[in-house]
Amino acid sequence: WLELADDAGGAVPFLAEGAGLPLGGGLEAVTIMFRAADVPGVGYRSYLVRPSAAQPEPGWQPVGDQATAENAALLVQADPERGGTLRRILDKRTGTELLAAGGGGNELLLQPEHPAHPRWAEGPWLLCPAGPATGSAGRPATVRAERSAVGSRLVTELTLADLRITQETVLWDGFDRVEFRTHVDGSIGQDHLLRVAFPASVQGGLPD
Repeated sequence: WLELADDAGGAVPFLAEGAGLPLGGGLEAVTIMFRAADVPGVGYRSYLVRPSAAQPEPGWQPVGDQATAENAALLVQADPERGGTLRRILDKRTGTELLAAGGGGNELLLQPEHPAHPRWAEGPWLLCPAGPATGSAGRPATVRAERSAVGSRLVTELTLADLRITQETVLWDGFDRVEFRTHVDGSIGQDHLLRVAFPASVQGGLPD
């Protein structure tokens, strides 16, 4: 296996994915992810990979609460009965709820679209909805919480029309942001839009 250290010799936690471990022993290839801390604005910092006799890192592992993930700064909760949409995003440092009352964050919406602008007849790149949307919150989903050496995440799996969807909500250790990844397998068909909705609670904010 391997170990990762910074230029002062301190051990650095990392997430290893896609490891190639042949039966004959050794490590063929691996992708690692880690937090590169205190990198100067001008210059560089070195991180060293060395061979190790330790057992391979387990990667993402399930944890007890199947619908909550958190780090030092933020907490997120999903609602499996509402398509795995987020019922809350909490800034733990200030106690601020970042979603509007009722939640529904990161909801996917499948919506019909005009093939051309109904007034100016321009092409579909104008993104003109032609009717109400079908939302992922209208159906249950499978949600699981996982933990790795470098962060926590929620993984949601659901279907929407003919689409098979996996959503990841990731909280990396040491960061004060939420990262969203959506993997869509299938086709939305012709003249449809796939959108995402976030009912954010922004005090004093105005819509664009």
